[in-house]
Amino acid sequence: AVVEAAREAVVEAARDAVVETAGKARASSWPRYDTLFEFFLQRLADNDNVEQMESRLARLLSDAPRVTDAAYECLKSKCEDSATVISGLNVFRSIILERPGRDRGKSLSIVMSYSIHPDVLIRGPSIRLLASELYESFRGSDLAEQIQNFSIKTARSTPTKEQASLECRIQLFLAVCAKNNDLLWELMEVYQSFDEEDKSIVLKHVEDLAKNLNRHSPSLLNIIRGTQPQVSIPASTSESSDIVLQLVKSLPLEGMQKGGDEEFVKAVLYRFEASKDSRFLLPVVGLFDRETVIRYLKNLVAVPESEGGFRAVLKKLLSSKHTDISPSDLLVELHLVDREMTGREVPRKVVFASTQACFEMKAVFNQDTVANSLHRLVEMNPLPLLLMRSVIESLVVHPKLRDFVLGLLRRLIEKEVWNTNHLWEGFLLCARKTLPRSTRVLLTLPPEPLRDALSKSAPLRQALQKIIAQPRISIPGWQSSIINESVQNG
Repeated sequence: AVVEAAREAVVEAARDAVVETAGKARASSWPRYDTLFEFFLQRLADNDNVEQMESRLARLLSDAPRVTDAAYECLKSKCEDSATVISGLNVFRSIILERPGRDRGKSLSIVMSYSIHPDVLIRGPSIRLLASELYESFRGSDLAEQIQNFSIKTARSTPTKEQASLECRIQLFLAVCAKNNDLLWELMEVYQSFDEEDKSIVLKHVEDLAKNLNRHSPSLLNIIRGTQPQVSIPASTSESSDIVLQLVKSLPLEGMQKGGDEEFVKAVLYRFEASKDSRFLLPVVGLFDRETVIRYLKNLVAVPESEGGFRAVLKKLLSSKHTDISPSDLLVELHLVDREMTGREVPRKVVFASTQACFEMKAVFNQDTVANSLHRLVEMNPLPLLLMRSVIESLVVHPKLRDFVLGLLRRLIEKEVWNTNHLWEGFLLCARKTLPRSTRVLLTLPPEPLRDALSKSAPLRQALQKIIAQPRISIPGWQSSIINESVQNG
C-alpha cells in the first residue's frame, strides 16, 4: 500500500510538472515532484526489513517517471554497506533492465565502479551481477560491450590510490573471460605487460577462472596450443607458458573421457612439444594409453618436485580408468628410459628417483609385481644400468624375495655381469646383502671374476674363508687357492 501510494503520488506530481513545463522553464518545473519522490524514497529506504526495502525501492524506481540524483545517492549508500549491498545492487539491476537510456547508463556506470572497489564484500557481488547476469544475458548488445570494454580498460589501467591492488582491477575482466573465451587472448597480452608481482596475482586468480571454463572451447584449445592468427604469443616463451600451464592445471578435469577429450589432450601435447615443459603432461597423463605413456615416459620422470615429481605422475596413472599400462610394465619401461637416454637428457638420478617412487607404493608394486618386472629385466640385452639398484631395493621393500634375488644373481653370472662395471658393483653389493646364502652363488663365478669380487669386498672374503674352513665342505682346488690368496692379500 505504501509503494502504491508513493507511486500514485509521484506520478501525479510528474503529470503536473509536465503540464507546467509547457509554459515554464524546464529547470523549475519539477520541484514538487522531486520533493515528493524523495520523501517516499527515504521512507522506503529506511525500512529495516531488507527484503521489503529492496522490492519496494525496485518497484518505485522502475516505474517512476524520473529518477533523481538523490535516488542514486541513496542506492549508493546501500551498496557501500555490507549489510545491504546485495539489495542495493539488485535495485540497480532493476533500473538497468527496466529503464533504458540515461538511467540505464548511469546505473551501469555506478555498478561498474563498484566492480573495482577495494572491499571484496562490495566488489564480489558487483562482479557477479555484471558478468554472470548482465553480460551473459545481453551478449552482443551495447550493454555487454560496455561491460567488456570497461573490464579490459581497468585490467590494463595504472593503479590509483583507491584501487592500489591489481586484484581490484583484474577480477571483472577474468569473470568476463569466463563468459567469453575469445577474450583469453586479451588476457595473454595483459598478463605479459605486468611485472612479476602482478603476474603472480593474476596466476592466483586464473585458478578461479579455469574452474568456469569449458575445456572443449575452441578459443581455450587455441590458447593451449599457442596458435592464433591475430595474436603472436610463442608457445615456448616462459611468460605465456606460466599462465597457460596454470589454466591447464586448474581446469575441472573430473569426468574426463579418453575419447571425448581427445582434442584437449592433443592441444596440451602440442604445447608440450613446443615448450618441452614436462609440467604440461601431468594434468592429462591419466588419459594416456599405454603407447603414449611409454612415448613420454622420459619426460614424465622429469616432472619437477614443485609439481609433485614422479609420485604425482604415478598417482594419476594408477588411479586412472583410462590408462592401460600395468604397474609391472611401467617399472620395466622406467629402466629402459635410463638405457635409451643420454645423461644430458635425463640424469640417471632422476630415473632412479622414479623407480624409488614405485617401490614406495608397496600396495601397488607388490612382491609379485616387482618379481615379474625384475625377471623380465634380467633377460634383456643389454642389461639396464639401473637393474641392480632395483634388485637391491626389492630386498629392502620385500624381504621375502631373497631366494628369488639369489636366482637372479645366478642368472646374471650366466650373462657375465662382470663385463659391465656399474652392474658388477651392484652385483657385489647385492651379494654382500644376501650373505651368507649368496656364498654358494659366488662359488659359481669363473676364476677371474671370483678373484676380482674377493679383492673388492672384505665381507665376501670373510664369508668364503669360513666356507673353506669347514671340513665337511669340499670345493675345487682353484677356488680354495683364490680364496686363500685374497685373504692373504687382504
